[in-house]
Amino acid sequence: GDHPAAVALRTGRAVFVDGTDDELIRAGARSAMAIPLAARGRNLGAMTLIMVQPGRSFTEADKSMVEDLGRRVALAIDNTQLYAITREAERRLRLVARAGVLLTSSLDLDTVVGRLAELVKGEVADTCEIHVRRTPDQWWHLSPDSEAGRLLRTDRLPPLVAEAVEGAGGAGGTEPAPA
Repeated sequence: GDHPAAVALRTGRAVFVDGTDDELIRAGARSAMAIPLAARGRNLGAMTLIMVQPGRSFTEADKSMVEDLGRRVALAIDNTQLYAITREAERRLRLVARAGVLLTSSLDLDTVVGRLAELVKGEVADTCEIHVRRTPDQWWHLSPDSEAGRLLRTDRLPPLVAEAVEGAGGAGGTEPAPA
């Protein structure tokens, strides 16, 4: 048969197994129960409890208490997950807000790209490269040189980017994409 936790996960209901289950006996257990961990309509997991001491088994009071405990555990798990999601959303919003300020603080390309690259570095990625179309057939490849503390500008795209541009129809059109 299925493990009690698998049944609890699949059915969304508590599963109680007594000492007459062959698989349970082979595992050395006398009694087991598995409680689904569900909160706010989402199945988050299961909690399995096993009784191994001879002569002991779960009582109806144990079952009721564990079901209540399972609901509380599920809410606690869901709360920690929601908190982590909220913190990540806040971090991203702060990053976007800072980027908005940086991107409108100068009209100098090197300054804007350099500031953006520094903002992104460490927050989102290890480095940031920006590819700018100068003319329909000419691109600038901009990347920060952290050792020199300045922006490197080349007229050649990195090979993989160049291949992607060519694969998308050469220069990707005659006009830059609208903002």
